[in-house]
Amino acid sequence: MKQIVAPFLNIRSLSFLILLIIAGLMGNYFSLPFAFTIQFLFGSIATLVVLQLYGIFWGVLAAAIAGIYTILTWSHPYAFIILVLEAVFVGLGLRRKSNNMLFLDTIYWLLIGMPLVWIFYNYILGVGISSAIIITIKQAINGIFNALIASFIVSLLPVYRWSARLRATQSQSFEQTLINLLVAFVLFPALFLIALDNREAMQYYQETLVDSQLEVAAADLATEFQMWYDQNAVGLQKLADAAAKVDEESGDRLQEQTALTRALFPAFEAVYLFDRNGNAIATSPPLDNANLSQFNRKTDAKSGLHEIQQNGKAQIALTATGRGGMAIARIERNFFTKLLQTANLPSTLMTGDGRAIATAREDLEFQQDYDRVKGENTRVLPSGTYHWLPDLPGKAALVVWKNSFYIREIPLMEGSQWKLAVEASTKPQLAVLQQRYLKSLTILFAIAVLAIFLARLLSYRLVKPILQLARLTHNLPDKLLEYENVRWPDRSVMEIEALVTNFQIMAETLMQKFQEIQQTSEQLQTAKEKAEVANQAKSSFIANMSHELRSPLNAILGFAQVMTRSQTLPQEHQENVGIINRSGEHLLTLINNVLDLSKIEAGRVTLNQKNFDFHRLLGDIEDMLHLKADAKDLQLLVEQTNDIPQYIRTDEVKLRQVLINLINNAIKFTSEGGVSVRVGSSVTRHPSPVTRSTNNPQPTTKIIFEVEDTGAGIAPEELDRLFEAFAQTETGKQAQEGTGLGLPISRKFVQLMGGDIRVKSQENRGTTFTFEIEATIVGENDIERQVSKRRIIALEPGQPSYRILIVDDKPLNRKLLIKLLSPLGFAIKEAANGREAVELWEQWEPQLIWMDMRMPVMDGYEATQKIKATIKGQATVIIALTASVLEEEKAVVLSAGCNDFMRKPFREEDIFKKIAEHIGVRYIYEEIEERSKVQDEETQASIAEKISAFPQALKEKLEKAMMTGDLEEIAKAIAAIGESDSSLAEAIQKQCDRFEYQKVLNWLNA
Repeated sequence: MKQIVAPFLNIRSLSFLILLIIAGLMGNYFSLPFAFTIQFLFGSIATLVVLQLYGIFWGVLAAAIAGIYTILTWSHPYAFIILVLEAVFVGLGLRRKSNNMLFLDTIYWLLIGMPLVWIFYNYILGVGISSAIIITIKQAINGIFNALIASFIVSLLPVYRWSARLRATQSQSFEQTLINLLVAFVLFPALFLIALDNREAMQYYQETLVDSQLEVAAADLATEFQMWYDQNAVGLQKLADAAAKVDEESGDRLQEQTALTRALFPAFEAVYLFDRNGNAIATSPPLDNANLSQFNRKTDAKSGLHEIQQNGKAQIALTATGRGGMAIARIERNFFTKLLQTANLPSTLMTGDGRAIATAREDLEFQQDYDRVKGENTRVLPSGTYHWLPDLPGKAALVVWKNSFYIREIPLMEGSQWKLAVEASTKPQLAVLQQRYLKSLTILFAIAVLAIFLARLLSYRLVKPILQLARLTHNLPDKLLEYENVRWPDRSVMEIEALVTNFQIMAETLMQKFQEIQQTSEQLQTAKEKAEVANQAKSSFIANMSHELRSPLNAILGFAQVMTRSQTLPQEHQENVGIINRSGEHLLTLINNVLDLSKIEAGRVTLNQKNFDFHRLLGDIEDMLHLKADAKDLQLLVEQTNDIPQYIRTDEVKLRQVLINLINNAIKFTSEGGVSVRVGSSVTRHPSPVTRSTNNPQPTTKIIFEVEDTGAGIAPEELDRLFEAFAQTETGKQAQEGTGLGLPISRKFVQLMGGDIRVKSQENRGTTFTFEIEATIVGENDIERQVSKRRIIALEPGQPSYRILIVDDKPLNRKLLIKLLSPLGFAIKEAANGREAVELWEQWEPQLIWMDMRMPVMDGYEATQKIKATIKGQATVIIALTASVLEEEKAVVLSAGCNDFMRKPFREEDIFKKIAEHIGVRYIYEEIEERSKVQDEETQASIAEKISAFPQALKEKLEKAMMTGDLEEIAKAIAAIGESDSSLAEAIQKQCDRFEYQKVLNWLNA
């Protein structure tokens, strides 16, 4: 499996990496028992997955973290070293794009892992040869098993998607998958069966051999103690009964009986007889009163074995209580030890609190606490026997087991708190089990390795024909086109034979189709050449038509702008000029639509992105179309959610054109009701291909627009051709307006901006257009502040006399520029062609030339080249003025030597701006608009203050009317405010017209 390591980790990728590392640590913590000392660890599964997903660095780090637990548990670093080296070896193999993970891990264990395990455990830890062999084979099997599981996880689970990592291919090769499956079908059942057999063998040895051996030994000892107790207790009881005859018999008689009792029972080291008052009446051997004083209060003791103190030393005593007194026999300490030694297993007699009374163990002394009790290192078997393992830090589990014991505890006799503990060493059992496990593990390892190599060989044989077929069919069309001889691979498998046969048939079919395609291609080439000639003719026609239409339109719009500057023109003529100007603008829009459609068809329309105030754009469009809606008694409502960003980057001109076109259409085809415009957005994290740029890491936003009207609607059969060029619906035809270009152009613009337009409509109920665009969110500081448009009325005093030459073959165009520039004080001369322009330039030396490019006698290109060819001409600014709309024209014009480029028709502010930009002219402006803007700002800033000055009753009246929705009362309140402050009343009325009642209520409560 190929691998690509991403250069960085994102949050999702890092989180998944941490989970895998934790899984590796837990895999070593929660082990699975395979045999008595053999446990499978699974930490390397997660480590190998990390290697595949994140590369060698993170894989080795995960192995080191997961291996730390083995150091803490086993108190040696050798398993840690082996796990880390495994990650390094496999990681280097994956980096070289070698074989799959399973094969790499097998090679590691054969060449590196198993020799290291043998050295560490046999020579350094000294576990013994057989134990070292078992550990070596077990760890190799464990590692191969984990590699197989990790390979399945990577190939079968969507871990790449979970970890957000990239990779070169989305799946393993067929050969690698086949190897894994074949090995799994062999290894998994063998591993399961051998593990089950080992557990049964362990259970058999524990339950059948160990438990029965301990039970028999413990029962025999208990019987021996019971027989001894029964015999000795009867004799001692008779001596205790004799104490009642102390008055009848002399003390000598009792002394003789006491000595006789001691002689008859060898275990009695000393015998003491007491009367009912606790006074010693006979002892054997004799003791003085000082030594007997410690027994004076023992007459209430119960019969049985006890632990007593004599001369400050603990002693074992057998007590018998009779009718007239009590007899105590001190037991020889070694007697119980010798009795315990008769058993074939180490045994210990101990008190109820765990102190040894007698023991056959050489390492345990009298009164010492019994050390093999239940604890952290002890496990209880189902039979009640418990297995004690010594605490040997740094030693292997096999070494610990060799020094462990099985222990069975039983009561000494009924009613006694003393216990017998019988022990059996695990060494005999371990020797037998080790031989069994060594044999089974060796077989399992041989099966695993043999399965891997045979699976690799078998998969290669099966996959080889497929690989040959893949190489053969690579670029098969090119080989067929070059008539290359194709040698098909041998087929030994029925399915592969069918596959090769299908490819042969396909190749023959392709040859036939290629011949047909070649013939068709020749025909298409001829048709393409004809289409290119037609397309060139079309482009030439569009360019000529554009030039011919825009030149007179330039004069119409230009002179209309000149006439609007007149201060003496009557109001009626001002209105007529406005009609002319609007009609010209409409005609220019129609021409631009045709040209835009032509550009779209040619694929030459691009986005001109800029930063702008999106809220201002929506407000401008609403203000622009509000009057048109009012004229038809329609309600225009623009709603926007609070999450819409104010400052964005996209193509403002195209977005404005789309919105105006859709809203204008909605108003046009709606006779009653209104038009609703809804705007919302959703922020995304990463830029899309439309808005992505290498220097722009800001997030993008998807802005969603809905334009809904209550108009006539669109018939279902007309929806499919709604976006076709020059196609109109029946409603559009009845309106006798439009060209059928607005919607197709709008859709293309929206698609350029990363979205699409959808439409829903019902006849006689209305239509809803929905579209979305993608834009980059920018900050307020990224916005270019718009300078308010002010009319230029004169040149600023103190400047030199600026000479401007106007060159155009159309007198009207020359006259238009003269009308615009002469009143300001420029020195103007004109020329009808390029030759006249060159002559006038040589004589008059103007600072700036407005140069038309298409003229008779000498065109603007040649005239510009002649002027710019001289040193004096380099200082003259030449601005091309052309009616062409072809973008290629601009590059040609600039390459001819022109300093700048401007298309007809132009606006007067653009002419003045270019002049100021190139020759540094300074103007005097009107201040009407500026004052109006300042006044508006002052009104907005002080509106709350003005409202606060009105009577409270009037404010409450307006607030109540707004809360109840009483339009009549609202109108009366606004009229009352207008009597004192008309501008404030106008501002409130404007918000009410937009249903912004909450804003007015905020003003009232400020």
